[in-house]
Amino acid sequence: MNAMTLVSSLREQDSSVKHTAPSKPSVITMGGCNLLEVLSPLGDFVDSTHFWRATIPVIASTAIAIDDVFEDEKMSRFLDRESKKVVFNRAKEAADSIIVMEAAADFSHNFLQIQDTILPDIRDDVFGEGWGKISYGENSILSSAKVISPDTDYYWDLWKYYFHKLFKELLEDRLERGIQVFFLSRRLCLSELKDGQFVPLKHIRDVERRNRILDDVEKFVAQYKGIILIKPSPDLLYTSEHAPWGGPWEFHPEAGYYADLRSKLLNAIFPGQAKGERYLCNWIAEADKIRNGSRSSYALLENRLANLEGETRALKEEQASFEQKTDSWAQERQHLKEELAEKLDAIKSMEDLHEQFRADLSNLNTENTRLSAALGFVAGRYSNQKLSIFDKLMRGIALYFDAKQLRKMGFSSQEYLEANPDVHAAAMNPESHFLRYGIREGRKITKTMSIVLFSIMMCDFLPSSSSSTATWDDSPSRAETRNS
Repeated sequence: MNAMTLVSSLREQDSSVKHTAPSKPSVITMGGCNLLEVLSPLGDFVDSTHFWRATIPVIASTAIAIDDVFEDEKMSRFLDRESKKVVFNRAKEAADSIIVMEAAADFSHNFLQIQDTILPDIRDDVFGEGWGKISYGENSILSSAKVISPDTDYYWDLWKYYFHKLFKELLEDRLERGIQVFFLSRRLCLSELKDGQFVPLKHIRDVERRNRILDDVEKFVAQYKGIILIKPSPDLLYTSEHAPWGGPWEFHPEAGYYADLRSKLLNAIFPGQAKGERYLCNWIAEADKIRNGSRSSYALLENRLANLEGETRALKEEQASFEQKTDSWAQERQHLKEELAEKLDAIKSMEDLHEQFRADLSNLNTENTRLSAALGFVAGRYSNQKLSIFDKLMRGIALYFDAKQLRKMGFSSQEYLEANPDVHAAAMNPESHFLRYGIREGRKITKTMSIVLFSIMMCDFLPSSSSSTATWDDSPSRAETRNS
């Protein structure tokens, strides 16, 4: 059962308190729909509460009384939550809860500054349909507030100031007591998967500039001892019309991105239990099942399309024959016209079906390409292609931990060398040779290692515990919802 609780207003804070078994860690997430999408499917592992669109400056700044009342009750409740600093108080009360934060979602809207108080500028449709049309009253404290854009250096100077304040007032004590604090160090998407191809976003320069700001934020947060950075894979940072939360948008990556983050977060919360690997294995299996189903449907539609094209040609030939006969048999002219009209209707129907099936084929091709791209992320773990220094380092770390895991599972270096004398002669490390070449070459191993071989072959299609460990220091935060 999914234990995710979404808190977007003051009223919802009381009803969100849950009493769950102590075996489930409590997790509080603060951010946009990105974090919400990551944590929502993990209800079997954690009891999570998401504070929607909660940002560091708003959480850590001073509370203030706001008298504004809006026709839409959701607006008033959300503004109450932010002005009364409910998120900070709730996190303070839940002293043993794991905290997950992010910064990328801050770019989705402007902010208001009233002395030492920072509030979201809710005049934006990102908060809800029609919110961009609202206005503050002439006598409202909000109408005289300073509007701050997240694209300015000033905002990120404020962000760093309030992050330090939040660390001292809320996070430092947690870390000293061994409670985990995660920071999702993600970036915005630069490309869109469209018609089977990756196309750069039209405003890619703006996105690249924002990503450079996030690079600086990551360096800043990394200075705080104990905070764990969770980093998504850059290969999965692309969007499409099929992306969760109504893509395409640079804030909404494809499904594979979220699966990768869930795996890394589970491994970080439950170290040494391989829960992340098992989750990713199940996700890949399900995605592969969907992809195979799409391929089967694609083949059936192709056959059907070929049949329809043949039938269409036959009908057109028959139409031509009837048109010739009208010249020869004037007495049957009226009869042939009526019959011809029927045939034309049939042709039109077949052509409509033809176009419909073409559209369906295009959609299936896009879906197949999308799934292939998501699965392709884990397909080349030990690839021999030219790699960057970072990728080589990651591959080396993965080999080290996989070799260690291989030994735990009963792999015998001596038996492998005896069964493969050329490996012994080449003075190669048996575990590394088996992982990089032995599996693909069908090298001999003991019968008791058959289950090991199966496990390793499966792990070739997903990030290993080692590569997950290497990136636990970088990642998840909250999700961000685009209501448009």
